Amino acid sequence: MREARPNYKMIETQRNQMEVRRMRPASRRVVDPKAIRWRNALTLAVRLVVIDGNSFNAAVAAQDLIHDDEKHFRELLSNKLTFLEPYNSARFSLSEAETVCWIEAGRPR
Repeated sequence: MREARPNYKMIETQRNQMEVRRMRPASRRVVDPKAIRWRNALTLAVRLVVIDGNSFNAAVAAQDLIHDDEKHFRELLSNKLTFLEPYNSARFSLSEAETVCWIEAGRPR
């Protein structure tokens, strides 16, 4: 009777899967619960700034936030506007063309 040979391809696949599992927790980013709660408000505020040309302060004021939440919302909105690029504009329901025009105008706030 022949001795079974190890399936090296399967062993390599299992090693790769274990490596991915080990690395996955470090690659996950921590999601801010307030960012989730304010997802719609952030989308609206980004659109007010980019498409309508409203000022940053007017976009924040339009969200009717309580004073305690406003500071954190401002930080989140500022971050979203800073890192807004044509490739990630769809998450704010913006077209790439609208985003490019806003960026070329100097990212007015």
